[in-house]
Amino acid sequence: MRTFLSLLFFASFVPLAAQVSTTPVQGLRSKTVRLVAYVNCTAVPEPGQKIDSAVIIVRDGQIVSVGKKASIPNGADVRDLQGAWVYAGFVDPYVDVANLGGSKPSGRPAGGEEEDEGPNTPPQQGAHHWNEAVRPERKVTDLLRMDDETIKQWTKLGFSVIGTSSHDGIFSGNTAVVVLKNGTASEVVIADNVAQRMGFKKGASKTPYPSSLMGSIALIRQTFMDAAWYGKAIASKDLPQNEAPQPNVSLEVLSNALAAKTSFIVEADDEHDVQRWNIIAKEAGIPIIMMGSGSEYRRHAMLAPFKSTLILPMKTPDAPDVRDPIDARDVSLTDLISWYWDADNARIMDSVGFTIAFTTDGLKDRSSFLKQLRLFVDRGLPKDKALAAITTVPATLLSVDNTVGRIAPKQMANMVVMSGDLFDASSIIRSVIVAGDQRDIAPPAKIDVRGTWSLSSRSLPSTLTVKITGTAEQPSTSVKMDTVDVPSTFALD
Repeated sequence: MRTFLSLLFFASFVPLAAQVSTTPVQGLRSKTVRLVAYVNCTAVPEPGQKIDSAVIIVRDGQIVSVGKKASIPNGADVRDLQGAWVYAGFVDPYVDVANLGGSKPSGRPAGGEEEDEGPNTPPQQGAHHWNEAVRPERKVTDLLRMDDETIKQWTKLGFSVIGTSSHDGIFSGNTAVVVLKNGTASEVVIADNVAQRMGFKKGASKTPYPSSLMGSIALIRQTFMDAAWYGKAIASKDLPQNEAPQPNVSLEVLSNALAAKTSFIVEADDEHDVQRWNIIAKEAGIPIIMMGSGSEYRRHAMLAPFKSTLILPMKTPDAPDVRDPIDARDVSLTDLISWYWDADNARIMDSVGFTIAFTTDGLKDRSSFLKQLRLFVDRGLPKDKALAAITTVPATLLSVDNTVGRIAPKQMANMVVMSGDLFDASSIIRSVIVAGDQRDIAPPAKIDVRGTWSLSSRSLPSTLTVKITGTAEQPSTSVKMDTVDVPSTFALD
């Protein structure tokens, strides 16, 4: 039997590195310095790098150093990771704030009554755009609500940082970058206004227009033109011959975004939307980040010239049920092609020059995240590209690559501790470290009881042979008396 050291677990939280609190401290201010050294591990600081026998030094939630057999500072809390593999914390760049427990924005500004969509445009309320689907002024931090259970559901999958926005509306508001830990919005948001989010669907808007894809495109183009005009009108309002435009919060925010060259995360519902968005972006003069549909491979040659960054969903269709010949006739060729090829989408788009990031958005079961990631690698996506798609690439997209996405000095101490190589199907997440705080997921077993055991007793007619297999954390048993199987149950306390 081998005795394993348990990973220490901390439940307290510290302020994010390089952030100064704006909230008054109640009582005495804590000046406790936390210095932790993670030893006996294989570190993967970023895609393409690996350090055996690594030592990772963390001070107050920020990485100080990572290297092979590095010296350990005096007074450090030394934690033996027992040969585990350590990766940078995963980053999801496209999360609907509603999936974090956030309040869902209504189709109307505060004070408006909820009602079914009618044939007429609702009266304009406040200094907002006349169309309720156009709300670039919506701030996701006002909607953000995360309880401990929500945080646990994300961190147990290895995620430490997400980019979140409202997905309701055509212009649905800004995107913020959030670290997955307890705290108020001001304590967990590490970057605000990193992008605007857009889509072709109008969501909960009660304005009847638009009612088609053509209408959505027309509204988007006109809104960008209006915002450009609004910015120029405001800039020249003091000239004698000009009149100041009416205040319009929506156009003001959009005008400022255009002037600042703010990125727009745009959602494509199919492969044709990728081309549509690129045409709109060229006309409006905006940088875009494409949220794909997962079917881009169908037109990969047509899309190849764009060679931009592509956020891809990780969902793939289940195998069609064709066991019954009659039911099989109802399965379309499109469904069969989708089932066969969707898992190759990331590989194909990578091969034609796109930079890939992954999101869990659209997954029916978010816990299948690692399974899907490994599936894409099995279908030909290089491991380094797959790792980059959940660490360095989304961090760069969200403009926080100087803070998260790697295991490096001055980076936030966000790490995933795994039992082995990330892409090994048997490897599991042992713990997740977020801003220096550690959450145990599946800690190593204190005792490894696997092996073949003999059990004899005067009350037994013959010796029992107990064979314990499986993993040290989740063993399974088979019991025999001579050659006869004996029903048994086994549990570790």
